[in-house]
Amino acid sequence: MQMLNRSMGRQKHLIFLLCSYKSAHGRQRVSRFDGDLVAKCYFAKRKLVWELLDGVLKNKIEVPWSDIASMKATYSDNEHDTLEIELLKWPRFFRETNPQPRKHTQWKAADDFTGGEASIFRRHFLKFPQGTLQKHYEKLVQSDYGLSLLSKKPYPCFDSKLFDLDSMESPELNDHKLFGLTGQRSDILKWLFESRTNSFPEQSHCFNISRSMHLPQYTNLQSTDAAENSLCSGFNGKHGAGELQS
Repeated sequence: MQMLNRSMGRQKHLIFLLCSYKSAHGRQRVSRFDGDLVAKCYFAKRKLVWELLDGVLKNKIEVPWSDIASMKATYSDNEHDTLEIELLKWPRFFRETNPQPRKHTQWKAADDFTGGEASIFRRHFLKFPQGTLQKHYEKLVQSDYGLSLLSKKPYPCFDSKLFDLDSMESPELNDHKLFGLTGQRSDILKWLFESRTNSFPEQSHCFNISRSMHLPQYTNLQSTDAAENSLCSGFNGKHGAGELQS
């Protein structure tokens, strides 16, 4: 495996196009043209990245390899290739700043631009054009012994799709401001509420929401239309960043 690692060191990163991206129970962001959704693998930095164009600037989700709990790649002769990733910790979020022609992209830490989905749900689903994922995925798992082991584990390895927020520390520079449920989509809140109070209240690993808990006015579960209009711009089709599908 050390020989594999040295050989991969000659290649700094891989870049490949995405057809769509979504987090578990989230909305699907669909690519509208080449380059608006891009996945990257950095071998030296040991991290996965997906970049999503939002208007004229890009948003970025960054996942260190060490934060991956399990993953699964699926290839099909008739459908898109898919990569499913389950995380141990929140990913980090970034926003492009001060773009300059022919210069490296500059990033600044940002809040969760997915409407809170990527900070609540630990599973991510990426679709690739048919026949494009396999060689990249095989190269990825061969480059790191830990990833090679993860690729052989059952997916998913957690029963819950949700992060256990009580056991995690808030990432530096990435205070997502979601712990008061500020500005989150009403359908996510409704799903959390119903699943935690009806299905398995004894396994409330995420928000300890009960029927007697007072929710702030701006998270009124009945105000579906108003909440949908306040979706974070990173996943808002009005900004030309891509289509939204339920």
